[in-house]
Amino acid sequence: MNITKFLSSGLVLGSIVLGAVGQAQAADIVKSWLADEAHSNPDTYWSGHAFWLPELDSGRFVFDTSGIFNEYDDGSANLLGTIVSEKDDTKQWEVDIWFESTPEPWGGPKKELPKSEYVEKGGPVDTSNWRYYNMDETRATLSGLGFYDGKELNLYQRPENGKYAFQVGVGANGKKH
Repeated sequence: MNITKFLSSGLVLGSIVLGAVGQAQAADIVKSWLADEAHSNPDTYWSGHAFWLPELDSGRFVFDTSGIFNEYDDGSANLLGTIVSEKDDTKQWEVDIWFESTPEPWGGPKKELPKSEYVEKGGPVDTSNWRYYNMDETRATLSGLGFYDGKELNLYQRPENGKYAFQVGVGANGKKH
């Protein structure tokens, strides 16, 4: 049986739904990846960076040695660590972004490597092994460090319809490694 309690105070109006209380099940990590460098591909102009924030500095940010991407058995994933501007190491952001698993997006995988790199042309990259995620915008932030201390960026996936899901796997996002 659900009980709904309505709260109102000044400009705040909301509701809380109370249901049966059970023991929460924590998700287990099924894969964990170190995000310590962004590989460059000489055939891809925009590679070699982990984050591209075009309105900030050069826009190109890389992970320091603390970056990690965890995939969980409940279909969620989390990217965390610290990114640093390629031009100014005082410009840093603490990354904490959560994702939810999604099927392969409409239009298929976004292929950014030369066609010869994919299995259908004899190459090593097999897109059938890729996984796809949409960003959980309620849990996607960059918190400023150094030059950006005290600043916070809330991230939003574009386009909103999830047409371009985040790709994870060997060869995804224009990187063979």
